[in-house]
Amino acid sequence: MELVVFLAVAGAVAGGVDGILIVLMHYTAKKLGTRKPEFTVRVPMWLRILLCGIFILGIMYGIGMI
Repeated sequence: MELVVFLAVAGAVAGGVDGILIVLMHYTAKKLGTRKPEFTVRVPMWLRILLCGIFILGIMYGIGMI
């Protein structure tokens, strides 16, 4: 049973960090990119903050399973 809990916590942390990094990479690429894209995806700042908050809550929930 301890292995299952460990895998659940590790997956929650890895998934949350991965999601946060994807949001930050999108923001950084949009800000620092020099190439004109074929299309644009507009993501408002409040949505980025909300997504990062949801991922952080998921990490805390996963760690709380210990």
